[in-house]
Amino acid sequence: MWLSSTGYELLVRTEANQSLERIGEHIVYGDAVPFKPNCSAADCGFGSPHAQLSVSRRVGEATVRRFHIEVLLALVTGWCALALPVLAADHTYYDAAFLPVMRDVVEGIRPLSLGLLLVAGACLGAFAEAPTWVLGPGSVASLPAWSAIDMFMGADHNLFPIEWTIYAFYALTSTVGAILGRAIRKKISRTQEVGSRGYISLHK
Repeated sequence: MWLSSTGYELLVRTEANQSLERIGEHIVYGDAVPFKPNCSAADCGFGSPHAQLSVSRRVGEATVRRFHIEVLLALVTGWCALALPVLAADHTYYDAAFLPVMRDVVEGIRPLSLGLLLVAGACLGAFAEAPTWVLGPGSVASLPAWSAIDMFMGADHNLFPIEWTIYAFYALTSTVGAILGRAIRKKISRTQEVGSRGYISLHK
């Protein structure tokens, strides 16, 4: 009975791995299979194209949702890293057509803000799955967005090319942090993988 259950488990695992490989091909190449509501058990079974398409759609939707959440998290984290050192201390209060507090932050950026932005980028790169070139600019996207809206509402940004160049430097700082965080995560993963392989080889 144990042998039969083990064999069944191995069979299910093998079929699951093959199905996941086919699902990956569907996602990469964009294959589509027409849906048949009254298909037979053979056509709608675990390894059927219809089941694969259903799972691939769910995987794709979950991936898109996670991507949006991570970009939003990067936006909030980056803004907090830049703004909190400014707003928590004595600072100059400026007038602006749209969200004066944003101008307070832009005009009062401090070295501590950039340090926190670098750390925030490293944390995002280490724990998020989105590309680093998305996480970095996404963490400072609130600044150019505010600038564009403020200009649209009539505020004077006559040096906005220089202003946006500074924003690009902030984005670069966060991107560097994200790259470092991603590299650290990969290094830890490789070390754990090598350690697990060594453990298995010693107990063979």
